[in-house]
Amino acid sequence: MGLLLIILKLMPTSIETNLKNIEEHAREIAGKFNYTIIGFDQEPIAFGLTALIMKLSIDETTQDLDAMQEALRNIIGIASVEIIDMRRGLG
Repeated sequence: MGLLLIILKLMPTSIETNLKNIEEHAREIAGKFNYTIIGFDQEPIAFGLTALIMKLSIDETTQDLDAMQEALRNIIGIASVEIIDMRRGLG
């Protein structure tokens, strides 16, 4: 049994969207799915828009990734959720 390391890009609906609020909701959702959050970063996109980058690890046997993505999409202020990287963790 191994780990998957996943990086998600959470795109806000506008430049006024509170990224800290989105991060708090994303932490709650990850906790409900028992995923381990590695961290959050911010990535400037264009014209003042900044995406929230969510890094987490999950058990590779987990089948709930789609359900978690859907829960993230339902956060107020989120325009889209995209997996930008997924790797198998070693160790």
